[in-house]
Amino acid sequence: MRKVDAVFSLLISEAKKIHDEPNEAYWDNLDDSRKNQFDAICDHLINLSSALEDSRNNFSLTYDFDELKNTLNEFNQAFSDYPDFNFNKLIYQIAISKKICASVGEIPDEDVTSDFDFFECALAFTSAAFASNISTLSSNLAWLNPSSNDSLDALSAYEINIELLYYLASIPERIDFFSSKEILICPLPCMTAKNNALALLKNIHADKREKNHTNNRVSGHP
Repeated sequence: MRKVDAVFSLLISEAKKIHDEPNEAYWDNLDDSRKNQFDAICDHLINLSSALEDSRNNFSLTYDFDELKNTLNEFNQAFSDYPDFNFNKLIYQIAISKKICASVGEIPDEDVTSDFDFFECALAFTSAAFASNISTLSSNLAWLNPSSNDSLDALSAYEINIELLYYLASIPERIDFFSSKEILICPLPCMTAKNNALALLKNIHADKREKNHTNNRVSGHP
């Protein structure tokens, strides 16, 4: 997958499912007021999709992801039972794509790295997410709950290795957003030694908690 497609293409295709290929049986069962609301949101999504396609075609970083998020949130609140509509997947994609566009000067015309993979886990740390920004690509990790807004917000606050970010943008079709499970993204060799990757993340988390505790004591906080 090209990096520019990882950033934009899923959002384009998912929006088009609503405004270009609407489920006629679903729409027919709405009352007139809700039909008008549905159509109004679709009209807005058409403009947002067009802008997404322009951004993809021109490798542009200036897309208004917040407006798209607000519009999809409005649709979800009114039509959460719309067939084949996965709101959590879209919110995940928006968060990662927005982070990429805020982190780079340009999107290179090249493929996403194949040096990472991920697996589900259950760590339940007090922190909501973790990601690294190490220059050696094979030393980077990320951990989050892709279905949690708090986790996505926490992840976005990190300085993240840009190749890891592009990888995160490329995988939402592989994530089970209905399971609400955490995932750990790691270099491919770690997939044959998952316990080692989990142990490393636990050590990082423990060190981080100890630093926070020390800083709080120095600053006079309990």
